[in-house]
Amino acid sequence: MIRIGRVKKPWGLKGGLVIDYYGSQGFPYKEVFLRLGDEYVRFKVKAVRSGKKVVVNLEGVESIDQAEKIKGAPIFVKREDFPEAGEDEYYWVDLIGLKVEREDGESLGEVVNIIPVSSADILEVKGEKEYLIPMHYRFIKEISIDEGRILVKVVEGVTLIED
Repeated sequence: MIRIGRVKKPWGLKGGLVIDYYGSQGFPYKEVFLRLGDEYVRFKVKAVRSGKKVVVNLEGVESIDQAEKIKGAPIFVKREDFPEAGEDEYYWVDLIGLKVEREDGESLGEVVNIIPVSSADILEVKGEKEYLIPMHYRFIKEISIDEGRILVKVVEGVTLIED
């Protein structure tokens, strides 16, 4: 289960939900799971409206009172329900845990976090030291999910940032 957002507040009288959605393009899911207490509860998605805000209607949430009761609930989907990533596109969840190596063979560690930055997201890599590496073609030579590694270029005159 991968968290994709949370229920922000009710929308309208018939159970619509405004959600904080972590995705950047559309809301393609046919079913979601809300964590209510200690359990995941499955809901079919009946309708989605997106614009300035994403509003979803879930089967079984038919009134403002029902919507109010699930306000703040985290929203999850199964990883296999993610849309197919395009060429040279990756889901963050798939990069966490990958080994990071320099092209000269030196192992730097593994990806433990990704920091969103407008120009290029930053890989946080921990090994013997901690590194912050921009996800930019100038620094990343290859990402191979299948091989479980990211190959980092050695850029002349640039030293990797160490924490």
